[in-house]
Order: sequence, then structure tokens, then C-alpha cells
Amino acid sequence: MSSEPSIREIDVDRDAEGVVALFRESEPQWVVTPESWRYDLEHFPPHAEYRGWVAVANDEVVGVAAALRHAWTTEPDVAHVRASVRSGYRGRGIGSRLYALAEEHAVGLGAHRLLCWLNETDEGLAFATARGFTQGRSAVHSLVDPATVDVSRLDTLPPDVRVAPLSELESRLEDVFAVVREAVLDEPTSVPVDAFTFDQFLDELRNPLSSWAGTFCTLERDEVATFAGVAADPASGVARNGFTGTRRAYRGRSYATFAKLASIRWLAANGYTKLWTGNDEANAVMLAVNRRLGYRRCSGRSRSRGSSDASVEHVSLGPLSVSRVGLGCNNFGGRLDLSRTRAVVDAALDAGVTFLDTADIYGNRSGAAVYGNLGGSERFLGRLLRGRRGPVVLATKFGLDVGDGVEARWPSSCRRGRRWRSGSLTSRSWSWTRPRARPRSPCSRTSTRCSHARWNTTCCRGAASSASASCRITHSRAAS
Repeated sequence: MSSEPSIREIDVDRDAEGVVALFRESEPQWVVTPESWRYDLEHFPPHAEYRGWVAVANDEVVGVAAALRHAWTTEPDVAHVRASVRSGYRGRGIGSRLYALAEEHAVGLGAHRLLCWLNETDEGLAFATARGFTQGRSAVHSLVDPATVDVSRLDTLPPDVRVAPLSELESRLEDVFAVVREAVLDEPTSVPVDAFTFDQFLDELRNPLSSWAGTFCTLERDEVATFAGVAADPASGVARNGFTGTRRAYRGRSYATFAKLASIRWLAANGYTKLWTGNDEANAVMLAVNRRLGYRRCSGRSRSRGSSDASVEHVSLGPLSVSRVGLGCNNFGGRLDLSRTRAVVDAALDAGVTFLDTADIYGNRSGAAVYGNLGGSERFLGRLLRGRRGPVVLATKFGLDVGDGVEARWPSSCRRGRRWRSGSLTSRSWSWTRPRARPRSPCSRTSTRCSHARWNTTCCRGAASSASASCRITHSRAAS
């Protein structure tokens, strides 16, 4: 009988063989070796902040999970997560434990949108849906034997057009990258790949599986027009098409077909028997190209899924990013006790709501008598949010009489606000709002009175708030 798996952080050298064996079982459409997997981990951009974990039973890797910031886009707060478990170990909670670690790390990076790819099986879809993921893009995986493809079109290329392996263009890699940089922006993706750099491109080309002899470009009048990447594992005879793209000015001339045919011819001549490719279901052009080349869809598909957080639109509030839908917290500590408050807060956060609105007076009508404290809503939120990691913005208001003996004038309320910020909620981000304007407290005065207030925040570099009527106060001296 197998032992209970233990979970620990990935050791790149120790775990490479086991992790790759798991990947080959669960995702045979990807070409990976221990060397290529190790290379990828060592060459992720530093700001991706990759972390991974393995589940080990009987000295065998039976599960793997990972999370990293999306380092190839300008969109903020996006992270990739994944969790995979060997078939014989599923249904024992291993995937849940691994995914929890990956999610915690992603949220700790400040992500409010999580992306993952999964095989489109009932089991995989149920796992993702139970964790708040919603359906994203779908990729179709197709396979062809290079030896079966008719490559005779390469014998009748148009004048001034030729195909060349990447190995012949080593001195022109910046020209090749210009093709990729332009074409990748037009590829259907969940998140735009608009921050892909030349150095990152070089890192990908230097992966042990990247075939410079099998990767081809189409050139017109010696200008690089198309790039068609190939990853090839000679030990297994299996290869996979990488990114294929053509500059906009050269599209509609079959240049992608020529480049892929050249790769196929090289793979067939070098004994490769399987060539995989994957395309977004919405990428009709490349799907048509692959059909004409003889690729046949396989039964399995992968689907990209974004977390439920992604279904709630985010907008800017000063320097903060908040969900357009907010949660009003006026019943917490009053009509709702702690357990019911927790249920509401958990449901809101699970739905992707990151903006919570409270006040020092919320919960007071019954809060002080029932729960023995003033500011029941604020205090409940402090208890429920303490220790959570993620981009939650909490807005509070003060300025009315809460029955604590502090006169409800604006300068006194500002003192109460400074006293409040030193209490339970200092681990979150928040804004301060005055609930009503007073004629004797002009904006300039109130802003001056509160300008020296400071607070700590783990998620944001500043906070802004607007008082009703006409007062707007911006606190920009947040410390983090």
C-alpha cells in the first residue's frame, strides 16, 4: 500500500525526472525533457517570481503545482497557476493541497486574475469550477506524421521568396524577433503578450529542445516575413510546432505554410514520427493551414480558465485598482453576527469583489450592546481580513457621533481616524471618507488637518478617498 504523500517545494535537480514523467502522462501533446524543464525554470524572468511544489509518495513524484506572475504582459495583477496529479493518486485531496499553495503564492504576488490551462475532461473541469474558475479560451491539439506530408510546394516557391533555417539567420535574430513581436499581438490569447522582450525571445531559443535546424523562416527579397518555431526531442522522435507568425504586410501569401512545410521536411528527414501543434479555436487561419498540411485533431483539448475574480470588472480609484462592484458592510456587527458576516465576506471575495465599504458607525445600533464593542462592522472586518493575502481595498467613513465620548466635529473625527488606523485593519489597503460635508470645514482645512496621517499597506502604494458633497482628500503618504 502506498504511503501518504508529503508535499514540499520543488528541488529542480532532484525532481526533474519525476516531474517530467508526470507531465508526459498527463499532457502528452507537450514535448518536454528533464533538461528543457530545468532550463525553463532557471530562465523565467526574475519578476515572474516562480514557485513550485511536488507531492511525493514512495520516492515518486505523484503531483506538481506551480504559480508565477504573468511576465509577458503589461496587464497588472495576472498570474499563472497549475496543479497536476498522477491518475492513481487522484481523489485523495493531493490536488487540492497543491493548488492551495499555488493560489496562495499567486495572490501574494498581488494577482486578482488567475489563469490556468487544463485538459478538458469532466474531472479537470469540475476541479477548476469548484475553485471559482470560469471558462476561457480553448486550444485544439493536432498531430501529424511528418513523413506523410506532401512538401512538393517547396520546389515551386515564388520568385524572390525562400525559406531558411534559423541556424542560417543567427546574425539576424533581431529581424526574426521583429516578426514575432508584431505577430504575437494578433494571436488570440486570454491576456495580450505585449511585454515580450528580445532577451526573453533569446532565452526561449536557447532552450535545449529548441531546434535551430528545424525552425524555419520565410523571406521575401531577403526580408524576414515569417517565423515558425519547432521544439524537437531526438531521443523520442517527437516534435512540436512552436509559435508561428507572419508580419502583417506579408500575410495572405502562404508564407506560414512554406515555413511549416520546411520544418516538416527537415523533421521527416531526421526520423521524427510525431509532430504536435496547438491552436486557439478562434485562430481560423492557422487551423486551416494545419488542416491542409494533414494535421488531425486529437480527442483531447486544453482550455484556459480565468478565476472568478476575472469576471468582475476592475476600475481605478485614484492610485488603487478596485472591483466595479463593491460590498456594503453596514449590517456587519449589527443585524449580522460574526459567522454570518464571514459567510457574506467569503462569498464576495470568492466572486472577485475586492472593494469593501464600511464606517465607524456601522454596527453600532446593536453592536455595542450585543457584541460589547463600538464599530462592530470595522472590528468584524478586521478579524475576518487579518491574515488573508490578496488585493482587498477597504473604505471607511467617520465624522458622526458613535457614542464613544469623542465630539463629532471634523478635527476630532480626524483624530479618531488616526486612532482607528492603528487598530485591527492595518494589514490591508483602505481609503477614508467623510460621510457629510460641514460648512465650517472647507476642503483646504480638512485636507491640511489630515495630511499627516500615515498607514501601512501590503497591497497598494497609496490610497485616495472622496468625501460626499464636495470634499476630496487624497492621502499619498502610504508606507509599505
